[in-house]
Amino acid sequence: MEVRELPEPLPVHAWFQLPDRLIRRSDAQAYRLTRDAVWVEAGRGETKLAAWVWRSSVKHRRQVGATSI
Repeated sequence: MEVRELPEPLPVHAWFQLPDRLIRRSDAQAYRLTRDAVWVEAGRGETKLAAWVWRSSVKHRRQVGATSI
C-alpha cells in the first residue's frame, strides 16, 4: 500500500464513527492518502480525532457535494 503525503494539509469534511457508535461529520485536515483511505485530523486537545477513514467519506470543503479527494 503506497501512502502519499500531501504537501500541505487539505481542508476537508470527514465522517467519523466514534467508539460510542456516534457518527458525525467534522471539519478536518487531510494529511496523507492511499488509493482507498485518507488520514484526517479534526478538533484539538481532548476532543481531537485522528484516524484513517475511507476515501469516500471525505470531501474537500470547497467542493462539498462534488467529487471527493
